[in-house]
Amino acid sequence: MASTTPTIQTNAFNSINRNITSSNQLGKDQFLKMLVTQLQYQDPMSPQSNESFIAQLAQFSALESQQNQQKTLEGAQAFSLIGKTVEKVDVLTQAVTQGVVGGVKVVSGKYTLLLDQADTSTVLKTDVVSAFNAAGKSYEQYKNTLFTATSLSADKLVWRSNITSEADFATTLGYADATKLPTALRGLYGKAYPTEVAIGDVSYVY
Repeated sequence: MASTTPTIQTNAFNSINRNITSSNQLGKDQFLKMLVTQLQYQDPMSPQSNESFIAQLAQFSALESQQNQQKTLEGAQAFSLIGKTVEKVDVLTQAVTQGVVGGVKVVSGKYTLLLDQADTSTVLKTDVVSAFNAAGKSYEQYKNTLFTATSLSADKLVWRSNITSEADFATTLGYADATKLPTALRGLYGKAYPTEVAIGDVSYVY
């Protein structure tokens, strides 16, 4: 890809992400629990005044409104990036991930950008387990020889460095070559997924 001067440095995205994280230090759920606990253990001989209770409810409402507004703004910014090229720079390794945003994934209120750049180094754990079950194979039996130990509890599994082709995948499972793989397992190695980048990790937009 030709070098292009970045048009936007997304400090705003990182700022919003930090604000949301900061707000979640005392989120609405925690605030409500504190309020209920306070009412549960208040002195029955000297209960909380109506004015104080109303003031705390007003604080709760304001906190909830603030968090909803922040989430709405983050979502609007995430969807506004569809079709644009974004870049993420890893703070520790300085590795650069770049691609065109093809979609947005929302999970538990968190926005993740899906880049058109294909990622074949990983595979969804649900896809693996489903394929193994369909082929009559045990995922548990082969997981340690196929995937890195650090990925086994994650949603995505990372192929071991010695698994570099479907032929390697087949022989690890005990088949003579890739043509002997059951239909359910064919194409599992090398399956392409969109590269995912959290919106708060975006460094530049081009």
